[in-house]
Amino acid sequence: MLGACGHDPATGTFLQTDPVPGGGDNAYGYCSGDPVNCTDTAGTFDYWLKYNVGNPHMPAHRYFQKFRDNFNWVFPIGGHASKLSHVGQKMDLWVKILGVKIQFPVKVKSITSNGWRFDTRWGHPDYPGFISFYFTHLKSGQMRITIHGNVPPGADAWYIGKSNYVKKAKSTWSKLVSNLKDLTHYINTMGDARRARKRTT
Repeated sequence: MLGACGHDPATGTFLQTDPVPGGGDNAYGYCSGDPVNCTDTAGTFDYWLKYNVGNPHMPAHRYFQKFRDNFNWVFPIGGHASKLSHVGQKMDLWVKILGVKIQFPVKVKSITSNGWRFDTRWGHPDYPGFISFYFTHLKSGQMRITIHGNVPPGADAWYIGKSNYVKKAKSTWSKLVSNLKDLTHYINTMGDARRARKRTT
């Protein structure tokens, strides 16, 4: 037994379908296909998305501060605050889907040196789940953002099915990734300009 589903170790398959609507008995579907970095012992609904956003030539904590300084234009969801400022901060986020404004209210649960977590509020399709965002500076020099979404049992988002929901999440957060790449380019351009000024003085 693995959490909510029976498992046959001889065949490597689950004996029941995932209790999450849209789940299945495919072992590779476990944890959004990432069993190394994620666990799902309750058979519920989490996703992890990882994107490289370029090499800003700085550690993750400094990059996150640059992100916070530019939150107003980098964070792409409607209804966001001008700054990511403090724990407890509420934002009435929204997204238009097929011309209809869907509310995604959140509250900042935590802020660390390299990322933050939104807890969803009443009215959010993931309520009472969370979405966390963390930056890591890889050995290659690339900055990586990891987005972890948690949708608990009974949340409205369950009913569109996990695979459909993850597709929508990827579409939503691809806009953030594009803006982060622009931020990285901006940081590097400003750094090049500063170095050029130093050479001429």
